[in-house]
Amino acid sequence: PQKAGLSVAIKKASITKPTWVVVYESRNGVPGNVLGAHLFFATGPGTVTLLRATMAGGEYFVGMSPDNGDRKYSKAADKPNMASDGSLEVTRFIAN
Repeated sequence: PQKAGLSVAIKKASITKPTWVVVYESRNGVPGNVLGAHLFFATGPGTVTLLRATMAGGEYFVGMSPDNGDRKYSKAADKPNMASDGSLEVTRFIAN
């Protein structure tokens, strides 16, 4: 769970190369619009600042997209990690 608001706390991001940690709002139970992204350079905790606040009781997702080298987040250019079934590899959370 996360507190509702304009940021999402990341307890641990295990990465080996610069990677965007991306927060998505839920669209019918699957990741929808991107609310924010933060570039992590090393494994550890951090914070993703959002463009729009999460709402208490709302469902959201966090995923990772390796940076394509330009250090600018682009949903099209920075391809997200995918699960074996072809869906986005994400972690679900509820804001409170």
